[in-house]
Amino acid sequence: MASRQAACEPCRKSKLACDHDRPVCNRCRSSNKDERCIYRNAPFKRRRTEGPRESITNINYLYHTTPTTRSPTATPPNRYPNPGYVGSSSHFAIFDHIPPAPDIPGTSSQEEAATTFPTAARTQPEDELLLHRGAESLRNLFDAFPFPSMKELVRVWLAKGANLSLTGGIIQHCVNAIDLPVPMTSDDWHLLNAKLLLTNSARPWELRSTTTFFEFLALFTNNNIRWEMLGIFLAAVTRAAIDTLFFPSLYASDETRYTLRRLCTRACDYALELSLSLDCLNDLQVFLQYENWILHTHVYGDQSYSSWRKLGDLISSIYALGYHEKLLDGNRGPPCFVAEMRKAVFARAYSGDKNVAIFVGRPPRMNKHFCHFQVPSCSPSSDVWLLSDYRLGQGSGSHVCDWDPDTKASFMAESRWTALCATLKENLLYLHREYSGDTVTFRGKAAEIKLRADKQFRLLPSHFQHCGSLRARGQGLDRFEGDFLGAVRLNHLHVVFLLQLLQLDSPAQPDPPIIEVAEEIVLIVVDLILLRDRLVNSGTSLVWKIAYYGLPAAGILLLAMLNRRSSPALQHLTILAAELQAGSIIQPRDPNYDLMAKATHALQSFIDSAVSETMQTNNILRPTDPMLDEWPGFTNSLPMDFEIGFWESLADHPLLNLNGSSGGTGLE
Repeated sequence: MASRQAACEPCRKSKLACDHDRPVCNRCRSSNKDERCIYRNAPFKRRRTEGPRESITNINYLYHTTPTTRSPTATPPNRYPNPGYVGSSSHFAIFDHIPPAPDIPGTSSQEEAATTFPTAARTQPEDELLLHRGAESLRNLFDAFPFPSMKELVRVWLAKGANLSLTGGIIQHCVNAIDLPVPMTSDDWHLLNAKLLLTNSARPWELRSTTTFFEFLALFTNNNIRWEMLGIFLAAVTRAAIDTLFFPSLYASDETRYTLRRLCTRACDYALELSLSLDCLNDLQVFLQYENWILHTHVYGDQSYSSWRKLGDLISSIYALGYHEKLLDGNRGPPCFVAEMRKAVFARAYSGDKNVAIFVGRPPRMNKHFCHFQVPSCSPSSDVWLLSDYRLGQGSGSHVCDWDPDTKASFMAESRWTALCATLKENLLYLHREYSGDTVTFRGKAAEIKLRADKQFRLLPSHFQHCGSLRARGQGLDRFEGDFLGAVRLNHLHVVFLLQLLQLDSPAQPDPPIIEVAEEIVLIVVDLILLRDRLVNSGTSLVWKIAYYGLPAAGILLLAMLNRRSSPALQHLTILAAELQAGSIIQPRDPNYDLMAKATHALQSFIDSAVSETMQTNNILRPTDPMLDEWPGFTNSLPMDFEIGFWESLADHPLLNLNGSSGGTGLE
């Protein structure tokens, strides 16, 4: 006689037949309820109606804690929200006028309290279903993919020179010290691990100015591993899987690799949601929020609403912790390496906010006028910022543009440079919105931005001031430095490109200055594509560089040549279209695919026409066509709109006639 099997929760509540398939039954799979398909541990056991339920904290004592180290009494839930940082206009500021009580021996001083944000943390989330979903995400992931193999994948990825842009220093020191607290030997191992991780995440986050780097790591590794650290590790696994096409101990096909990415991303999301549900915001949670946002851009796309919301949540946490104000250093604040990471996460979120706002055409959410703008310091050594005896250099105030001439390429240097460029992009957004009708003021402010952009580039260390082709530099660059130099130059050129773009009467009529900038942008992007097997991500992916820098520049060059302007960039546009069609850069299941497909179709159609007899006559692309004078062009488009709508409008150009063509590209 077959044993009785329990239905999953959605089928049980709906009183429908369940096929008991795990991890997701067919009924839930067909109705897109994968995340809700949960099987109870004791489905046929009647629940007790009397007596207190055992708390998560009490369960934790069965494992790695003792009554001498922690009281067995569970901490009651904190019903008042954690206020975090509150500014001078808040109701809380009234109490600053009350004289402080005299110091009592044995109590911590005000300076010591400034290094952390003490809160009465919850011991469990308000919604217990969230904990069960997080546990199920662990079971689905680790039942399909071995944890040791994931750690080995990350090690191999790190050995190539790749890393996470913010928490890379943590990952490379912690990959060997990350493991599940409870072995996967019992039926409910996933639930026990979820509860223990949550209990660790609820512990107060205490930092002192004398905390060393390895004491800092001990707060969230080995027996103290928290949901936050597990989430950061899973973000590294996903990024490694994106960059590593074949890893036999985990996957040998694209389908399995996509499954690993999907399961890791889901578990990382739950790790973040569970840690935030405790309402005890801390540094590690914000670092996870940043890596989770970047993860979503890689998995779901830079234009997806999910990524946009994740960025907004990150910015909210930065404001809540006061990272937008002048950060304490020295003996008054946290250890120097934590202060640098706080500056780095602010800088990367600030620059990401401006770049995404331009990319998707939405308002930015971080305003430098309400922030004490500061960027991380850069030492001649790329890793010295992780050492506890490191002393801060010039990184804030009026010296944000100062660089040590011996600075090496690093994620910190990239964070610093991209934030400096983002300040100019914010000025460009205000310039377009506030002064577009005032010609004199507009041109004066535009000239000022151009001077600042050129000055910032000249103040870079001389070995960062690359211009022209990357391939011409030869073999002298390492994998990280080559991508870094390309990214630095692209960010500077992008500021100039946007500035020139705003001064055009219409994007459909590009002038020689913007064409010159666009040609160098396309040249660098094509070099990065051709050198991609010898480069590693220095802060932004190759797909982002193509979509954000390369496609707008290619669009301007295409419009210029359609307006019978000759350009030496036709060869580079041909390479760009061919590489995108080949499918080695982006696949139909990858994010940003639709934008790439539209752009590639337009580029290839133009190239096919350009090499035909009707498009080339004595170096003139096409004889004067009266239809061009009547084409409305981009009369209804925004100056900085190079999303899918731009390429769809370009399809109506009389010389391309893309909408009526029957041919396709390799991306379709």
